[in-house]
Amino acid sequence: MQHQESVAVQRNERLGSAARINIENVSKLAEIGLVPGQRFSVDYEPNQITVLVDDNGDRVISEKVYRYRKGNVIGSRLDLKNQKVAESAEDQEMMLAIYSPGKLTICVLPIERRARDRAKQLLSRFRSGEAFRTGSLFSGVGMGDIGAESGLNKAGIASKLVFTNDIDPLSINTLVANNPAYVKGVTKTYAMDMHHLTGEELNGVDILSAGIVCKNSSKLNIAHRDEPERCPDYGHLFASFLNVMAGNRWSVPVIVIENVVPYAQTIGFDIISRIFKAQGYDFYLADPESQDIETYKGIDSHEYGALESRKRLFAIFVTKGIPMSFAGLTALKKACELTVGDIREDESRFTDKDYSIGNGLKTAFERKGRRNNLAHNEDTKVKTITAGHYRGRAEDPYPTHPEDPTRFRFFTDLEIARIKQMPEDLVDGVAAKKHQGQMLGNGIVGGVSEAVFFCIGASLKLWYQEKRKRKSFQSVQLAIAV
Repeated sequence: MQHQESVAVQRNERLGSAARINIENVSKLAEIGLVPGQRFSVDYEPNQITVLVDDNGDRVISEKVYRYRKGNVIGSRLDLKNQKVAESAEDQEMMLAIYSPGKLTICVLPIERRARDRAKQLLSRFRSGEAFRTGSLFSGVGMGDIGAESGLNKAGIASKLVFTNDIDPLSINTLVANNPAYVKGVTKTYAMDMHHLTGEELNGVDILSAGIVCKNSSKLNIAHRDEPERCPDYGHLFASFLNVMAGNRWSVPVIVIENVVPYAQTIGFDIISRIFKAQGYDFYLADPESQDIETYKGIDSHEYGALESRKRLFAIFVTKGIPMSFAGLTALKKACELTVGDIREDESRFTDKDYSIGNGLKTAFERKGRRNNLAHNEDTKVKTITAGHYRGRAEDPYPTHPEDPTRFRFFTDLEIARIKQMPEDLVDGVAAKKHQGQMLGNGIVGGVSEAVFFCIGASLKLWYQEKRKRKSFQSVQLAIAV
């Protein structure tokens, strides 16, 4: 094997139903024996065209004149233009030409081969009835994994969590202990910096969630939000994520990235999108109306039954040729049926000291010129509860005293779980409130996550059903022909 190159498969109105592959160069064709005037034969197969040096062949290599300052140089030209090229190339726009002594093989590019392998992997799951295999990077305590399992299940697709990774061992330990999506003996966990992963850990995963750390892109992060990639702690993680995917040789058919809405406008996300497209993926936004990244406003969890209003980006990269539709998100919207009073724990567990902490925060907020975000019992909507809730972030909502609306306290971990549609015992056993707040504040809200994965599952099922219909139709046509 001396040379390899990608070559274009030309199609246009002049060619009609035929296609053309034209290869011309000064010396590469000549090096393998395809010199001007040399006869050759061609063997056409599905996804492969083989050109052989053949003195008895019915085709001839023509000459191509290259004009140099030192004079004209004669090169070789191989021009294949017919219906058989179209049939062999199928829908490919580019193919791989491999130069070997006496032979030129034109076949599927590695990127196209991987895309086909990914599609075959999904088809195999459907045909065998085997549960889809899900996984997550930046998993935290696995709220996204719960949403994936429940959403796919509602779409009629069984799934099992086989892989999770997070840098925080406490989050992984809590996931193993409390998360209902975890399956003993099935789910492999990796409590480590993702840079220690090779990518092979993702082998066999069908749908991967990646909640890339959003702190540097959040509008609350004044220090880095304008240039999030410069953040020394998190700015590089988009590249780290891509590194893991490359180590896996881009074998995961569906990837779901969840983040703050401004992440869609970052350089990091733009690079992620372009590289996934180059690797044979199509890009979709989880949005029922528009796929315009410039005007994307995210999905509000409050519109899917949660007390909390939390807008998030859901970006889906799916193997090209597998259409996705998120029009169903509109039908899945539902009003929140709870009030703040419904999710509050019994008041007997709280003391005046709990509400005096609230008074201290109130003074601090006022000193900074910020208005308190108070949550009253009759409210059916609260602002986002962040990972810094127990540090007293001014932006977070706080429940008021039942008799004195000027006093307030922190929400408890149980109350936060209810507000975010999470299992109430998700952080049981976590001793420090700070860690409870971080785990719950970083988690995806349940209803909206379930809705997104339902649409993904429904789209995959529809794609598979269309594949079956097409195959059945082709079988009938073949039977008629016979």
